[in-house]
Parts: sequence; C-alpha cells; structure tokens
Amino acid sequence: FDTLIDWYHNYYYYHTIGLLIIINEKEKDIDIINDMYQIYSSTDKKVFRKAICDKIRDLYFGKTKATPFEIFDIDHIKNDIGDITVHDNYVRNVLLLYNIAMLVNANNTYERFPFELYKGETWDIEHINPQAPKEANDDEKRAWLNSYLGVLENGFDYSSDPQLILDTKKCLASHLSDFEDIAKRVQTVFGLTDNNSIANLVLLDANTNRGYKNACFAEKRKKIIEVERSKNNDEKYIPIGTKWVFLKGFENAEQLIIWGAVDMQDYTNDMAKSIYRLLGDED
Repeated sequence: FDTLIDWYHNYYYYHTIGLLIIINEKEKDIDIINDMYQIYSSTDKKVFRKAICDKIRDLYFGKTKATPFEIFDIDHIKNDIGDITVHDNYVRNVLLLYNIAMLVNANNTYERFPFELYKGETWDIEHINPQAPKEANDDEKRAWLNSYLGVLENGFDYSSDPQLILDTKKCLASHLSDFEDIAKRVQTVFGLTDNNSIANLVLLDANTNRGYKNACFAEKRKKIIEVERSKNNDEKYIPIGTKWVFLKGFENAEQLIIWGAVDMQDYTNDMAKSIYRLLGDED
C-alpha cells in the first residue's frame, strides 16, 4: 500500500504506470501493478524507470499491425506517425501517449492527467479542421457554413473568391441547395482538405467535442480557451496536447485562424520528439 502511495505522489510513476494500466487491455490492472511491484522492490530507480519504458515501448512498437510504430528511432517514428489516421484502432492510444509525454517531459507538476476521468467517460477523436459535413443533417451543414462565414466576415482574405460571402449567405437562405459547391469553395479559400490523418486529430471528451464539432478552427479555439478559463477543478479536463494545438504553441505558428499544413507538420514532429524523449528515458 505504501508503494502505491509513493507511485501516486511521484509525477513520473503516476503518469507512466497509469498509462501502462490504461493501454494494456490484455492484463488485469492488479496483475500489472503486481508485476511492476516485483521489479520496483528488487531494483534501483534507474532500472525501474527503464523497465517502465520497455513495457510501454513493447505495447507501441513492433512489426505487427497492432502497433503504431515499428522501430524506436526518431526518424522512423516521424514517418510512422504520418501514416496514422482516424481509422486506425490505436490512434487514441497514440494521442494519449503524446499527452502523457508532454506532461512528463515538461515535469508540469501543477497538472496531472486525470486517468479516472479518461477511464470513466467517453472520449472522442476530434478533427481539428472539421470535415465538410457532406452526409450530415441540415443543422450540421448550417453550423459548418456559419462557422466559416463568421471568419470571412471578420477579415479573412477571400480575394480569390470575391463572391463567397454573398453566395454562402444565399446558400444558407435557400435550404442549402448549393451546399456541396459552396463547401468546396470554402475549402479552397481556407486551404482545407478532408484530412483524417493524426495531424488533424486531437483527444477531447465527448461532451465538450459534441458541443461544437462542426465549428472551424478559429471558433473551436475560442471555445477551448473559454472552457479552460471558466472551468472549476471538478469540470471537464482538456488534455495538454489539445490545448497546445488550439493555442498554437508550436514554433512556426504564423496565424490563429486556420490549422494549416505548417501547423500539421509542427504538430506531428512534436509528437515524435515527445514520444521519443519519454520512452528513451532521457534524464
């Protein structure tokens, strides 16, 4: 019992052992804890840390379709991340690993990942730039158009399609008769594509996500900041990686309106570096 208390209060052990318990679906929680205790009680801290990293790597790295990464090498990780999409079963675990890596690498002791919320609630894989809702209902299509219309009316450069604002308003007023055409034009002006890669995905609790899943990046950013500023300790948790995306905390960020190709590259590069640093057990 004392060991569990020690692990809970140790920032590194709390997050890495917590991650192991969450992602290892083949073993019971108690068996994982007992296994880790056997190692902990018979080795020093350096060996124990290495054992934790090895066990996490074994779940994420391998030459099978069940693992997202093949070789533990920074360049290989970058390449493999580029191939991960929303359709891969392990995409959620990769995003979880990234969020844990961000916290542990920075030693952000003021923020702990709430595994109890993650395990007890429904979490979505959220598109950063929403997909054009071609098969959605009319309300969802209207929400998508209105979201981008608001950005256009607030000064975004649409000189390549001067009639876009007027035609979008006509579409909204005419029962969405030209929706597919207008949606393509909006995507062209904003440089958007229907992107299901992990470069366009974040982890978010379902209730928060479903409140504005069809909103554009700029609108989602406002909502994330609003939730973060107004929340109480017992309210929803926004993962650090998700906040970093919508705050655009990456070095090459140039604007806060859209999530572009440069942002996506910075994001996946940061994922690879963070994961490599955590599992390389660099002190």
